[in-house]
Amino acid sequence: MKRNIYLDTVTLERAVALVKEHLDRDKLVNEEMIPVEASTGRVLSQGVQAVLSSPTFHGAAMDGIAVRARDTFEAREDRPLILAKGDFTWVNTGNPLPEGRDAVIMIEHVHEREDGAVSIQAPAFPWQHVRRIGEDIVATELLFPRNHSLSPY
Repeated sequence: MKRNIYLDTVTLERAVALVKEHLDRDKLVNEEMIPVEASTGRVLSQGVQAVLSSPTFHGAAMDGIAVRARDTFEAREDRPLILAKGDFTWVNTGNPLPEGRDAVIMIEHVHEREDGAVSIQAPAFPWQHVRRIGEDIVATELLFPRNHSLSPY
């Protein structure tokens, strides 16, 4: 009776060549779109760039009043400046900056008067307490590079 030998020894180079011949890279490594909630542990096939800036508007970084900074330059501690109703706009943190305003004065530094006007004792400088468009993320900025492994964070 003849014995069957199922094992053939091959060189490492030949073994690697045989494996490569039988692997279908397109089936093993392909791109697919999946929901974000299913992406943990997956790897990005392409870099991800921001489509929009964040924030998408100039916004108040404090509660207070939005003003045009140049209108406040005369304010002094010993000579407070009175701002009439149309010269300021009440804002809360995160509100978009109203058109024509370029600074926010903190509510702690605003003294409300009975006639609806306010007084301030210090000038504001342009962009004071304002979050600028794109402060966190700028449109087209690379958020995640290619081959980035996604985590729950």
